[in-house]
Formats: sequence, C-alpha cells, structure tokens
Amino acid sequence: MKPRANPLLLFLLVAVCGVSIGLADEPPASAPRITVANGLRTVIFPVAEGAIHVLLPDEVLPGDRISCTIYVAPSGASEEDRAAHAAALGTYRLVCEQQAHPAGSAGANWLLPAQAPPEGFALVLENARGETVSLARIPASNGPVQTYRAFRLPSVGQAHRVITITGPFDGDSSTTRLKCEDDELRLLAESPRKLVAFNTSAQTGPKLLTLRKGDRTAEADFRSVAVVLAAPNTALTKGEATTLTVTIHGLDGLAKPLTFALENTSTDVITLSNGDSERFVIGPAEVADGRASVIRSITALKRGSWQIDCSVVVVE
Repeated sequence: MKPRANPLLLFLLVAVCGVSIGLADEPPASAPRITVANGLRTVIFPVAEGAIHVLLPDEVLPGDRISCTIYVAPSGASEEDRAAHAAALGTYRLVCEQQAHPAGSAGANWLLPAQAPPEGFALVLENARGETVSLARIPASNGPVQTYRAFRLPSVGQAHRVITITGPFDGDSSTTRLKCEDDELRLLAESPRKLVAFNTSAQTGPKLLTLRKGDRTAEADFRSVAVVLAAPNTALTKGEATTLTVTIHGLDGLAKPLTFALENTSTDVITLSNGDSERFVIGPAEVADGRASVIRSITALKRGSWQIDCSVVVVE
C-alpha cells in the first residue's frame, strides 16, 4: 500500500510545533531543521519530494528505549503530484544507531546505546539505495533527570494540543493507551520518563482521563477546554483596527481559576491592545453556559497575514 499524507497529523504538526512544510516550488534544504517545544524534539528533513518529520521525546538518556512519530509531508501543486511524492517519501528510511524504520511507517521504536557520542546520537535519513541523504544529531541530556514511581496525569488540557504525562514508562508506546472518556488519544512520543500525546478528542468539559501502561492503570479528573479566536476583519491595512474575541469552551462546573497565555506571533504585522504576550485568568464568576470570553483590540502595523495563539497554562 502506498503511504498517504494524514490530514490530522498535518494539522497536529502545525498546531503543536508551529512548523511550515513549505511550498512545492521551494528548493529543498540540505540540513534538517530541529525545534524543541511542548515535550517534543521535532526533526524535519527537507527532501526533493517534500519533507519527513520525526517527533521524538525532548530529552533522552543513553540506554533509553524511545518511541516516536514519523510523518511524511509531500509537496506538489496537484493531488496527483502529492500522491506520487508521498509514495516516493515512503521509500526513504530513518536509521538511529543502526536500527532502521521506513519513513512510510507511522512511527519508530529505537533502543539507544549505553554510551552517548559527544556530538549526540545520529538520526540518519537514507534513500532507497541506502545512501545518506541527511543527518541530525540528538543530544543526550547531561543534567540530572527526574525519575518517577507513579504516573502524574494533568488536570487540564486543550483540544488539538499536546498532553504530557510523566511517570514510570518504558519508552515502548505499543503497550500504552490513553483515553479521554471513550476517545482514544494519539500517542506522539514516549521515553522511560514521559509520554507526549495529542488531544484528538472533540469532547470538552470535565472528563475522565485514563492511562493504561502494560498491566498498570492510572485515572484522573481532567478538564478539556477548546479555545476559539475570531475577528470580524482579518485583512487589515496599516493603522486599521479590529476586535479579537477569545472564547473558551469546556468550563462547565469550573471551581478554580484557569490561566491562559495569549501571544501575538506576528509582531511585525499587528499589535495587541494588552501587549504582544499576555496572561489572563478566567474564574468561575466569569463562566456562563460553560464558556467565557475576553476581547482585545488588534491594530495593523502593515498589510499582511497574521497569527495569534491562545493556550491554557498547565500548572501541576
């Protein structure tokens, strides 16, 4: 079967990592791009047919077993081009310390050697002929790393964002399941100390989060919130202003305040009335019908596309 691009994972990578897969006519970069955020280390290998993304745990130790997600992002102006490029991307393979996984697979499981090279573990992209196309270095953590005897599940999370759980994992996500009520959540990466998952559930409000790791089970009360941003005018000219409405859903029965981070990620194009990076608090008194809203003003510095991000601040 030919590997196909997964629209959900494409949305996931943009939402979680803030990455761009580029346009079809962009020349491929010779070096991989690496970002570290939200408990993940994301390695992007640009190639002629598009890009190959690898989502790993953000910290690893020598001797760790780790699980990761692999995603191919084909380029192309038409569906036919993208399908052909997706098939070509599936012929590449990713090799970590002599352990290979096809790029067309959904994920990989690697056992890291007990000794870490000073320059970091090698993650190699090879083509169908076994030739090295690109190489990324994954550094081993050199500071103290906390270990856990019990699983620590979060009490709040956000729809279409990552959930991080610490605990006594083993790095093999094939024996791990995470559910929000009856919805199975997508697992992205696992190390012996951490699980990173994507909240694919459409349900909001108070829910039960259930983790199963091998023969162990952990449960926690969990509030899943959804954040919706809306503006009546998104095509602003220089000096023009509009309003931004941030609506948070899933606040039914809220007993204690939640903090949210609002960030302008297009500071060269617009400004926000309360600053480009703001934290605001929603308390029980501000909730009506399970939701609450805040309003800010946007002013354009110049014409252009812009983006604003709002996320719940998880403090456990």
